[in-house]
Amino acid sequence: MKKLAIFGIVAISVGCFSMEIKSDIGANGKGTQTIILYGLKDNESFFGGMADSLAKEIGTEAKRTEKGDTVYFTIEKKNHDFTQAKEGQKPLVRKEGDKWVFEMTSEGSGLEDETMKSAFSGYTFKLTVKLPGNILTHNANKKEGNTLIWEMPMYDFQVKGLNARAEYKPSLMGCGGCAKK
Repeated sequence: MKKLAIFGIVAISVGCFSMEIKSDIGANGKGTQTIILYGLKDNESFFGGMADSLAKEIGTEAKRTEKGDTVYFTIEKKNHDFTQAKEGQKPLVRKEGDKWVFEMTSEGSGLEDETMKSAFSGYTFKLTVKLPGNILTHNANKKEGNTLIWEMPMYDFQVKGLNARAEYKPSLMGCGGCAKK
């Protein structure tokens, strides 16, 4: 199993479900982060327990919903400070000179396995980040306005990991009186 830092905590990520992380970051480095774990009802015990543990760790609840044979667990943290991190971890957002940097990394296992590849088949990892202002550089798969999207098969995420990075200059217009950093 591999570890993935989210919300400044560590969650164990395993197969048989998809994961989506949505971050909406304001000009002051604060915003909302939402994690959605979803998969077939048959695998709910596999990822439902993980969702509950993750939610408990950050002081909230995992909200469960169903659509047909798919179960969704949504964990949301509002007013999250992306510029802060637990000891020994890097914050997801930091200021570097006159620009800001968003960076989320996850080390992959590096171990390719055909059986596991089959188990992960059809499941995805998706990271969506909405940044305030002008995006200068990024390595996302897709850019839609100020929103960057990194998406890959869950197996690739588990084996190869993730290095999502963007540099931007925040715009304070429309941030609702947020403080400058």
